[in-house]
Amino acid sequence: MGKYPAASPMSPKNEHIIFDESGILDDGEIRNKTIFGEQYLPGTTALIKEWFNRHLILRANPRPEDLAD
Repeated sequence: MGKYPAASPMSPKNEHIIFDESGILDDGEIRNKTIFGEQYLPGTTALIKEWFNRHLILRANPRPEDLAD
């Protein structure tokens, strides 16, 4: 969630959070190269609407109001 950013080994240190239209979700894309090859993860909106992903790992501890949004 963009409102509760967490450090990730995949995201660069200077990455800026791009919020979706609700201002809650991080809609920034992640592109990274590792020893296993290139990794690509679209923003949250594309992940849900275009990739039809319904299972997300939420590592933040948001308020119930924010989680409902």
